[in-house]
Amino acid sequence: YEAEWILKMQNPETGGVYFRLTTKEFALPGDTPDSDRWFDQEGLFATHETLKSTAGACGALAASYRMFKTIDPDFSQRCLEAAKKAYAWVEEHKDDPGAHHIFGESSWRDKETPAFTAGTYGSTNAWSDMWWAACEMFRATGEQKYHDQVKQLYSEKKDSLKLTDITA
Repeated sequence: YEAEWILKMQNPETGGVYFRLTTKEFALPGDTPDSDRWFDQEGLFATHETLKSTAGACGALAASYRMFKTIDPDFSQRCLEAAKKAYAWVEEHKDDPGAHHIFGESSWRDKETPAFTAGTYGSTNAWSDMWWAACEMFRATGEQKYHDQVKQLYSEKKDSLKLTDITA
């Protein structure tokens, strides 16, 4: 059902993936979904599409394609087609500063997205999401264009990437 949810979050016209489905504000402590005042007053909102959400969804859908290929070929193919559409959106928007904005931040789409106070995320860097999407698309399709993107994205960051030192 997680892959199905990601498919529902994809804009069928553009291929971009909405960052979040939310109420306008966080529920109060102790509120249950059926007593959330913001849901009762205004319903749910789909926030704008972002590079992080679209690239992350692309990676997940490409991986789902591989996982479901022998179990449910039709669903698998649906995941791959959605991943391709998401990747195309990422390619089209990767140099657009507005697409880097994430939920809760000032955005070029403020006119489309109402003011929210339901939390923000601090990272606007979508590099790792885009790299993962390229890796998964190459693994799923074997197409050279995705391999070229894996190498290109890696070359942009290779000098600043560090292994994490994990000690007990």
